[in-house]
Amino acid sequence: EMGQGCNTVLAQIAAEEFNTTPDKIKIVFDDSALCPFDHGTFCSRGTFQNGNALRIACADLKRQIFERASEIMQIPAYKLETRNGTVYDRDNPNNMIPFSKLFNKGGWVPGTGELMGRGVYSNPKGFVEPETGQGKPVAYYSYGCLGIELGINVETGEMKIMQAAAWFDCGTVLNPIATKAQLEGAISMGIGQACFEETIFNAEGKLINPSFRDYKIPTMMDSPLNE
Repeated sequence: EMGQGCNTVLAQIAAEEFNTTPDKIKIVFDDSALCPFDHGTFCSRGTFQNGNALRIACADLKRQIFERASEIMQIPAYKLETRNGTVYDRDNPNNMIPFSKLFNKGGWVPGTGELMGRGVYSNPKGFVEPETGQGKPVAYYSYGCLGIELGINVETGEMKIMQAAAWFDCGTVLNPIATKAQLEGAISMGIGQACFEETIFNAEGKLINPSFRDYKIPTMMDSPLNE
């Protein structure tokens, strides 16, 4: 998680898979020194890659939960469903047990220990047409376009961004508020790279704007956005 909100979306996905609310889902942060290597969670990759793996893990965990509940409730596992931390009979929704009843008093399942779902996801290999350069090289990238209206003071050379608007092919949006914020942030970053940000070196090769006091980035006043 680098600020793009993927943990919120992952909590949404898990909550939907278990028919509960996101506040019931706890995201646990692990030490990257102990976790497997990953390419990064930039852009929407965290939602796409981790989200698909999470769905597979949730399905695996639900299978274990239903198998355990089947032993206790004496109902075939394929007839069970989950909702708000309970397992219930699809044919008789009033016949239910809470998750806590799946465990012994010591907090473990006989013969299993913890119930833990496992999921691994690798997206299909992308493709690009050699002659045209067109295609879909990466599954989690999306296409978009941006229009900016500039105001230029012809006497002083001062530039001001008057309006900015963007359109993106986002696919299925899981969290509209986070998506809008991510796109607005990306536009501001683009404006910064194009208009403000520059590493400046003197004749001796020394960087003379090494801090945010001198390395200029756009502020809210420099990033007007239209709906």
